[in-house]
Amino acid sequence: MIQVVKQYGGPLFDEIKGQLNATFRKEKIEQLKLTAFVPIAKDMLKLGPAWVERYVRTIISEAMKAGLERGYVAGNGMNQNEPTGLLKSVNKDTGAVTDKASAGKLTFEPGRTTINEMRDVVKKLAEKLDKDGNVADRPRKVAGKIVMVTNPFDTFDIQANATIQNANGTYVTNLPFNPTMTESVFVPEGKVLFFVRGEYIAAVGGGIETNRYRETLALEDADVFIAKRFATGKPKDNNAAQVYDLDIDTTTTTSTTSTTTSA
Repeated sequence: MIQVVKQYGGPLFDEIKGQLNATFRKEKIEQLKLTAFVPIAKDMLKLGPAWVERYVRTIISEAMKAGLERGYVAGNGMNQNEPTGLLKSVNKDTGAVTDKASAGKLTFEPGRTTINEMRDVVKKLAEKLDKDGNVADRPRKVAGKIVMVTNPFDTFDIQANATIQNANGTYVTNLPFNPTMTESVFVPEGKVLFFVRGEYIAAVGGGIETNRYRETLALEDADVFIAKRFATGKPKDNNAAQVYDLDIDTTTTTSTTSTTTSA
């Protein structure tokens, strides 16, 4: 954080002025190890060694990515050897990690209702907390940084309310304040997660290391592929992410008007 102590102008050829104070916050980061393994029969590898090994390495890589996603979204904190997920809050006194309380309900009803709801979401995310858990004097800059995460089952209900047909007959989907919309199966159904990009510490040490061990399961006549990587994560403060309940009316009422002409 940079704080301006003195800043003022001066005549040409004057000395340098405008002293800045740079303050640094210490963050404790403990890496965690994420692992996965797949045993494959040696006979299978002999039948198709190239594509089988490639397939195994691919599914391990996908499993590791899913593990990271789960940790960053719903992890239960260092006490359970997991990252602290965006869906969690941390008690500043005890360090206990609990599910975030809902910040309210969102209906995404078209028109002014959605505008007002999203306005309140943005304002809540802008409330930066200090080290004591109090709202800081200066708000957090969130314009263009808001990410909205939904469960895949809820995505289309939200998009349906946010979709209109323009004058050219094209269907356009957008929300006020232009949040980046993405999905995660680790967000519970009926919930929507918002967070500020850059306000979550996702620390990853190196890439995925995958090794093949030929003698580990010798009696089972199998090879073992083991992968590991180091990672951890936590939000910078409890207001960097917020969780809301969805209250979407999915019913559609169609009214038909009949005109009768009598001669």
